[in-house]
Amino acid sequence: MARKNACRSAPVPKSDWQAPELRDAARALVAAGGDPSIAKQERELQDKERRGLTFETQAQGYLARTRKDGLAENTVANSEWLLGMALADFGAKPMSEMPATFTTSSSSPRARRR
Repeated sequence: MARKNACRSAPVPKSDWQAPELRDAARALVAAGGDPSIAKQERELQDKERRGLTFETQAQGYLARTRKDGLAENTVANSEWLLGMALADFGAKPMSEMPATFTTSSSSPRARRR
């Protein structure tokens, strides 16, 4: 079981040998021009794909949540219309096949402000 550090909310690695390996891997990725946070997001998406996460399942979940939250009928209908067009292109495509920047940039509040 992972312990929590008193000053951080991130779990401490399970063993002492994992932390230097993770740090060295992140440094090597940065030195090669990569971004460790994007690499982590892509790993998480691959894990979710194994559990059946596709664009279609995400869209259906979003629509169910908008109905459950009691949004206006026009808002729900507009979301259905927009997602219907997107489903034609991305429907059964696993989320891991979409780049992490594509899946996160549109939902990021900072990206919307730019």
